[in-house]
Amino acid sequence: MTYTDYPYMCRVQSDGALPCDIPTVPLEISFNGKGLKTSGLVDSGCTLTHVNEAIALALGLELAACKEAPTTGISGSAVGHLAMASILIDGHGEAFESRVLLVKDLPVAVLLGQDNFFEKFNVKFEKSKGTFAIERIS
Repeated sequence: MTYTDYPYMCRVQSDGALPCDIPTVPLEISFNGKGLKTSGLVDSGCTLTHVNEAIALALGLELAACKEAPTTGISGSAVGHLAMASILIDGHGEAFESRVLLVKDLPVAVLLGQDNFFEKFNVKFEKSKGTFAIERIS
C-alpha cells in the first residue's frame, strides 16, 4: 500500500502570510448507522480520538446511554462521554470501529488519536514540504 499525501490546511494571517500547518484528512463518522462527512485533525498528542459532541447529537446519539470519562489536554480538562463510532477515512479502505470520547465545545470536528487512528495508519509528517501522508496498515 502506498502513502496518500495531503496538503496541510492553510489559513491566512493578518499580515498576509499563509501558514499551512494543520494536518487534516477527509472522513465520515457514523453513530448507529447515521453518518456525517467532515474532516479530522491528525493529533499525535491525543490518546483517544475525540469527537465534537454536537456531531453525535446531530446524528441522534443519546448521551445518557454513554459512560462519562475525563479528558485533559493543552486547553484544560473536561468531562466527555465514551461512545463507539465507525470512522471511514476517504480513500483508505473500509471503515473501522473505534471507541471515541465525545467532548462538548471541542474546537474541531474530530481529533484523530493514538489509540485507534495511529494503530491503523502510519503517519508521515514533512513540515519542510508542508505535507503529511497516511498509509493504512490494518
